[in-house]
Amino acid sequence: MPKRWRCFHCDQTFNTKGTAAVHFGKLSNATPLCTLSERYHHLGIYIRKLESELSDYKNEGGDILRAMYAQQHETETMLREAEEQGFMRGIEQTRDMLQTLNDMLDRLNQGLGKCQGLSLFVSSVCVTCGM
Repeated sequence: MPKRWRCFHCDQTFNTKGTAAVHFGKLSNATPLCTLSERYHHLGIYIRKLESELSDYKNEGGDILRAMYAQQHETETMLREAEEQGFMRGIEQTRDMLQTLNDMLDRLNQGLGKCQGLSLFVSSVCVTCGM
């Protein structure tokens, strides 16, 4: 048997949770619509809509909040990727510099092999032969 809600003020029965929520309200301290006078009934419907929006806001279920969180996540992801790319560029540049230094040392060592004198270096130049 499907669940039903019955109002003890007006004895009206509701078959769906949605229609019951409109009549009773989603909050525990809400006033049932049937207790409002007939001329304020439209205000009761509007109040239910506001209660629903407030509930969504409190539960962070609003469309604006979801969009905001999605944008924040996207921005953080883009920043992290940019930082990682910069880090990798720095590593590549360091590798290139080390390779250049190794090449210079190899050339220097080849030049020292030709030198017959004492290998004392001042600013990467052999004091004996000037290489």
